[in-house]
Amino acid sequence: MSYRVAFAILCSSTILTAGQPATGELTPWDPVKVSELARKLATEVSAIDREMRSGQLGDQSRRDFFRLRETVRRMRNETRRLADLIEAGSGHDETVPIFEQLGVQVRDAREIGSRMFITTDLQARFAAARAVLDELGKYYDAQPLPPPRRQG
Repeated sequence: MSYRVAFAILCSSTILTAGQPATGELTPWDPVKVSELARKLATEVSAIDREMRSGQLGDQSRRDFFRLRETVRRMRNETRRLADLIEAGSGHDETVPIFEQLGVQVRDAREIGSRMFITTDLQARFAAARAVLDELGKYYDAQPLPPPRRQG
């Protein structure tokens, strides 16, 4: 199965709006629940990072593989930072920039991943992370970031 399918699972719509309720209303900030979700997301992304670092993904474009691996590393760092800040008592306004930056990393990973193939195990890890991200997104009112500029 292609990486495109895996990232479609992880990023089927823009990360920053996918988790918002259909009514457009945010779920009220619940520090305990948000902290739990942020820590779970950090754990899921760390598992993806470990698998990417193992290098056991088959015949890939080396350049795209290393680009994706670096992007996943950045996602790991962003999710850890988000979880740490929320656990330390930071609220919505303090953490929304980190959530937005995480959206940039996911967008980049989706673009790189569209050119690759991955294992079923890694697809499952991305799907698990996406489910947590959708739940966490209900607490944020971040706007989708524009697509990257194309030069040409």
